[in-house]
Amino acid sequence: MRVMKNINSIVVNLNPEEFKDGSTSIGKLMSSSIDEHAEENYLQELLKDKNKSVTEKSIEIMYHLMKNKIFWNGNKRTAALVPINT
Repeated sequence: MRVMKNINSIVVNLNPEEFKDGSTSIGKLMSSSIDEHAEENYLQELLKDKNKSVTEKSIEIMYHLMKNKIFWNGNKRTAALVPINT
């Protein structure tokens, strides 16, 4: 989780602690608060899964970050870089 926060802080030049902490609405898109504990558990369980290759895990992490938009900004850029570091 720390790696994702650090990468996000680089790609958007923000404080790495800035997960979404409130609901926002942009057009038809609705975004809600992020449960950091649940995100950490998801990541740990995925990384422990011995039935998935490194490639599969990387793709799943990338898709998860892009879909769930856990940061205020730079989610796709962060998602593209995180698998390289996990």
